Amino acid sequence: MNSTENNAKRGWGIVRSYQQSKLANLLFARALASRYNDKQITAYSLHPGVIDTNLTSSIPFASVAKLFMCNKTVEQGAATTVYCALKPGLEKEGGRYFNDSSVTNLADKWTDNDINTFWEWTEKVIGEGIVNL
Repeated sequence: MNSTENNAKRGWGIVRSYQQSKLANLLFARALASRYNDKQITAYSLHPGVIDTNLTSSIPFASVAKLFMCNKTVEQGAATTVYCALKPGLEKEGGRYFNDSSVTNLADKWTDNDINTFWEWTEKVIGEGIVNL
């Protein structure tokens, strides 16, 4: 995660920007889970899968990529989100990353220092955004 500058200004392509946004989701869920665990607030990050919708119709390579990827129905794509929201006893997995309604170790690859650095960068960016309104 490159949090040192506004990466939109770097001319990153669509794929790199998407990857960074997904990593940000993962780090933010880890940070929320860590900071608010004592308040019984849980957060998770997840991958719903490649969903067969028309949302990517304006992306040139998306139609070709769909030929090689396993597409899920909207219902199948929503399953992991519903699982994380409703599964009893999942609180102990706060901050973890889920795929196909299963916890993975993907979120464990980043250290507390990485998460704190990301949190501080997020606060800075939000603060700058509010000032610039």
